[in-house]
Amino acid sequence: MPCWYFAYGSNLAPERLGLRTGEHLLLAGLPCRLPGHRLAFNKRSLKMPHRAFANIVPAAGREVWGVAYPCSEQAFEALDVHEGVAQGHYVRQAVQVLHAEGAGAVLSALTYVAGADYLCDEVAPDPGYLQLIVDGARHHRLPSEYIQSLGALT
Repeated sequence: MPCWYFAYGSNLAPERLGLRTGEHLLLAGLPCRLPGHRLAFNKRSLKMPHRAFANIVPAAGREVWGVAYPCSEQAFEALDVHEGVAQGHYVRQAVQVLHAEGAGAVLSALTYVAGADYLCDEVAPDPGYLQLIVDGARHHRLPSEYIQSLGALT
């Protein structure tokens, strides 16, 4: 039985998520927001020193926008490989997101949060990596204010 996956980083880009999961979930994505969190670039990159990947961290009064997809266990297993779950890079975490078009309907979802051993100080994201996130946010028609805030992170 599928459950919801909340994508907030580079997996917002349809081509990236499709390649990683092998599933065509891209038309079924629901714009959602995760209250009480903010987007942070504090997941250490092993290949690019002084760069970091997207993560979500608790932050009162803030929210992270993303997309919820119905996702099979096989798709989650494929994502686990790409997100480095076995090595502790990211861990699956249950979250409650609010569906943008469902008058705030709550969806229980799984997302990926950086593992404690891979956290670093926050840094500016790599411009190409950030562009994947911005393009995905535009594709899914996330709020323009949120997209503008992403663009200001460089």
